[in-house]
Order: sequence, then structure tokens, then C-alpha cells
Amino acid sequence: MKNALLVIVCLIVGIGLGISSTRREFAGEQLPTEAYLSKASNKVESATSGPKVTLVGGSTFDFGQMDRHAEGEHVFQIRNDGSAPLRLEKGQTTCKCTMSEMKDGDLQPGEIAPIRLNWTAKTGDFEFSQSAEIKTSDPRQPLVRLHVFGKIIDALRADRAHLSLGSFSASEDTLGKFKVFSFRGEEPLAVVKHEFLNTERASSFLAEFRPLTEEEVGDEKGAKSGVEVSIRVKSGLPLGSVAQTIRLTTNLPTTSPLEIPIEGRVVGDVVIVGPGVVSDQNTVALGAISTGKSKTVTLHLLVKGPHRSETKLEITSIHPKGLEVRLGEPSTDNPQVARYPLVVTIPADTKPISKLGTTPATAGVIRLSTTHPFVKEFVVLVRYAVTE
Repeated sequence: MKNALLVIVCLIVGIGLGISSTRREFAGEQLPTEAYLSKASNKVESATSGPKVTLVGGSTFDFGQMDRHAEGEHVFQIRNDGSAPLRLEKGQTTCKCTMSEMKDGDLQPGEIAPIRLNWTAKTGDFEFSQSAEIKTSDPRQPLVRLHVFGKIIDALRADRAHLSLGSFSASEDTLGKFKVFSFRGEEPLAVVKHEFLNTERASSFLAEFRPLTEEEVGDEKGAKSGVEVSIRVKSGLPLGSVAQTIRLTTNLPTTSPLEIPIEGRVVGDVVIVGPGVVSDQNTVALGAISTGKSKTVTLHLLVKGPHRSETKLEITSIHPKGLEVRLGEPSTDNPQVARYPLVVTIPADTKPISKLGTTPATAGVIRLSTTHPFVKEFVVLVRYAVTE
């Protein structure tokens, strides 16, 4: 009887302790009320309402492979899957991509906006990657990045980036050549159209095309065919730099025209070259030396043009008299140029003097006479100083 009573008492005490503990644990909890459920529902609704960006088909496009210099395009689509108008605004785009068919403005719920990206594969790399950004009013995606990528292959390539003609005489024609290779095997490469982009001087340039032989094509790894391009520049261009570009349109489909810059310098029939020389000003800078020291530099007078073989040069005067100058016999190792060595020496016993100017009155002067029918005298200014 005592044992049974003890068990009952322990049971009652345990139940009481359990109820007390449960009350303490859930004292701050309450059952959901209508107000509470309404507040939670508003939170869910605010998270799903408003404008919502959806990129139909994704934000990236892999075009696989395309020819270098070719043009590509792809249309992305943005849909507004929200319950309010979606604001779209153009953002940054890389230099080889342009966006069209997209007007800044609002996209209504359910409406789709096409966005066309155009690019030209002019990069020198084999991997191509370009992107464009669009700003949106979707707080979850305020910025959308569209990305196009792929690999560039050479369907058409020249053997040089530009054609350099060097310095050439204004009184005779000059010729330059380069090669263009095709890496496709459908048909032999041919130039179907050419044009010189600097129209002001275009009449002074002529272009001729010759198919390359199998041996010449074989020298370029992977090439299937090719064309040699000969550029002839007529005499009569004004002295100075040549800035021309030839654009070649070929029979390769889907390949953009190839543009090759043409560079060079038109000079008179008599020019001076060498260390410290500014050819278009006929000056040579020897700098400053101390008294008791000497300095010698070898320059060259080049005679070009159709009268080069019969033209003779002779020193007629030197100023100041302490400057030593010697004119050597012409070299004809290059049949297009007669090259005269001109040795200029500042002797060690030269007294302090300053001839650093750029006019005959303020610089050393070497005068030469010539038998050229149009260049009777050639003057070289020597800029130098001797200091104590």
C-alpha cells in the first residue's frame, strides 16, 4: 500500500514538472492568427510581384567557328515575366559589338524584346569573346550581361599586316608586292574587286594580281591557294609620307574584304641618311663634345631616280672651316640607288663653338653641287657644339 502511494505521488510530481518546463519553453510562441497570416502573405507577394527578367534561350551564345574578318550576329530575347512594366536601358558594350532593335523603354508583362548583337572577327586571337550589358528595373537582376564567344579561323590571310615601300623617288615609278592566301579548298582564290580607299591619290596607284603556283602556296602551312598582289606607284607624288590602303574583295563567300595599308615616303632624287639624320630637313645632329676630343660620323648621300647613273656630286663649300668633310666614290651595289659616303669629322683641336641651330646661320653647313637636271645644289646642315 505504501509502495503504491509512493508511485502515485512520483507520477503526479513528474507530470507537474513536465507541464512547467513546456510552458517555459513555448512562453513566447503563439498560434498563427489572421493578421499574422496576412502579413506573411504580403511578404511572399512582394517577393514575386513587380518586373521580372527572363532570358529566353539563355544569356550566352556559342557560334562555334567563324572566319577571321567575317561578320556575325545573334538575337537574344528578354521577356518580362513579372506583374509590372520592366524598364530596359542600354549599358556598356565591348568595341566589336553593337546592339540594335532595342529601344530604351518599358517592357510590359509577358512582352518579349529582341536584342541583336553584331560583331566582326577582326581580332588576331583564335579565341573570340564579346559582351554587352543591359540595365533593368528588376531588383533581382539590375544588370544583364549578354555574351557571344567562339573560335576564329583564317579563311583569308595576307603574308604581312601592311605593305612598306620604304623611301622612293618622286621622279620614277616604284613597285611593292605581297601575297594573300586562302585556307579553304572550294575553289582557287581570286580577287573579284579592288579599290584604293584614299581617293584623292587613288589614280597614282595600280594593282595587278597573279595566281600563286602550287609551290608558292605550299610554303604557307595550311593554305589551299593564293594570289600575289603587285602595287605600282606612279611617279609624280608630292614629297612626304604615303598613306594609302587597298581593299580586296575575293570570291570567298561570307568573308569580309581584306584591307592592307600601304606605307612609304616619297623623297627627292638626292637624300641624306645615317645616324642622327633627319632626312626631310637635310640635317644631321652630332651633339656636343669637349675640347680636345674628336668625333667622326659616316653618312650617305643617296641619288635615286632615272638620272642616278649620270649624276655626279662635288663639295663646293664647308662652314665653319674647322669642320672636316670628305666625299667618297659612289657605290652601285644597289642598281636603283647611287650611294655616296660622306664622312664628317669634328677635329680634336676645334675651339669652343656652338652650331646647334636649324638654319644655315646657326648650324654647320655643307654645300654640294650636282649634275642632276633638277637638283643643282644640295645643302646639309650639321648641328654640333664644342665645349670647354
